[in-house]
Amino acid sequence: MKFTTKKKIFEFFTSVVGLVIVFLIVFPILWMVRSSMLQTVYVYQTPPVLFFKPTFSAFVRVFTRQNYLLRFINSAAISLLTTLFALLFGSMAAYGISRYPLPGAKAMPMAFLFLRMLPTIATLVPVFLMFNTLRLIDTYQGLIALYVTGSVSMVVWMMWGFFQRLPREIEESAFLDGCGPFRTFGLIVIPMTTPSLAAMGILSFTGAWNEFMMAIILTRRHIITLPPGIKFLMSQSDLSWDMISAAGTLVSLPILVFCLAAQKYFISGLTLGAVKG
Repeated sequence: MKFTTKKKIFEFFTSVVGLVIVFLIVFPILWMVRSSMLQTVYVYQTPPVLFFKPTFSAFVRVFTRQNYLLRFINSAAISLLTTLFALLFGSMAAYGISRYPLPGAKAMPMAFLFLRMLPTIATLVPVFLMFNTLRLIDTYQGLIALYVTGSVSMVVWMMWGFFQRLPREIEESAFLDGCGPFRTFGLIVIPMTTPSLAAMGILSFTGAWNEFMMAIILTRRHIITLPPGIKFLMSQSDLSWDMISAAGTLVSLPILVFCLAAQKYFISGLTLGAVKG
């Protein structure tokens, strides 16, 4: 009886802690959505207005004044191409490391993990100087190449863990049936790794979609993506919190829909791709 009571108390405590954590995470998002639908005169009112008539004028101003549609197209194109190339190169590299006796193959996954752990600010100056020399600033290919190099390290690390657990007998059977390495990889291995590839695709896409620091440094006028576009809503003379909140809501909405649609692949993919200790 005492054990049952302690268990119930523990479950209640963990539930309360979980609810508090969820509230702390969700509340700023809800406040952003609320601020995006406020009339401008109520944005700075103290105490905050809790009941109001929603308006979408801030969303209209974001589209008309900030060319949101073009920046949306830029972000979508860069994120999709980044995801495609990262999955292609990363999965092939991870498969090669896990299946072939390459020099230093055991250390390669840790090297890729180390690259992933590097903070963006540590590479900001050298990347800017290199891109300036190569004339890649404010270009699609520059941002895509940069994001792909960042996403590939994550894909290699996670997919290597999955390939390590994949039974080699299946591939050996394909070899006996006359399949070459590339055909085996494309027709046998890739279909078996769909959940893991989907999970890595979600992480690569969201990483490229939300990236701000490199985008604000490496773009000027033509290839501005959505996160840096929000920054242009801020100035010393004007700080339109309703427009900033509306832009933030518009940036978050596609990712929310995308992640909800692919949630089952994301969870199963991360579980299957876990690295054994």
